[in-house]
Amino acid sequence: SELLMGERTHSLIGAISSGTPIICLGSKSDNRTMGIVGDMCGLHKNIINMQHIDMEEVFEYIDNYIKGYEKKKVEALKINEQIYIETSKTKEIVRNSILTSRAKYLSSN
Repeated sequence: SELLMGERTHSLIGAISSGTPIICLGSKSDNRTMGIVGDMCGLHKNIINMQHIDMEEVFEYIDNYIKGYEKKKVEALKINEQIYIETSKTKEIVRNSILTSRAKYLSSN
């Protein structure tokens, strides 16, 4: 996909996870949106606050976003790569913890 403009958190996560640039139609008071899209992915600037909507601002935002699309695509791919790296680290920590616990269990029996 070239771009996802959406409001639902899981669709945004899916797009981010596949390296697709997003425009989030959200709310600054939505903790999930702000936490996942804004904080965890560093995409606060991609969130359009729908609580105080000005359609001219939205159209201007979209026009500017499209003009800078190639840069946005590179940013999205970098975020995707960072998510992969962090997920791999977490996977390795969990794997080592399970192996250590298993070894301790087997040695005690």
